[in-house]
Amino acid sequence: MITLNDIGKIVLDIGDKCTHCGRDTAPGSSLWVDRIPAHVDSSSCEDWLQGWEIIQYVDGYLCRECLEDD
Repeated sequence: MITLNDIGKIVLDIGDKCTHCGRDTAPGSSLWVDRIPAHVDSSSCEDWLQGWEIIQYVDGYLCRECLEDD
């Protein structure tokens, strides 16, 4: 879902996907354990999210593997 935040920036809610790698972190997936909510600049998603340059922010989750990489 695409929304505008309180300062007029475009925010894309990607649901249960990881904001860094795009993999599914939904319940039942191996990445569900230890995921954390994430609100990131869209450039974090440039490797996997088509059209990332027209969106300012992305809401989703950060998976355990990406958290360990940071």
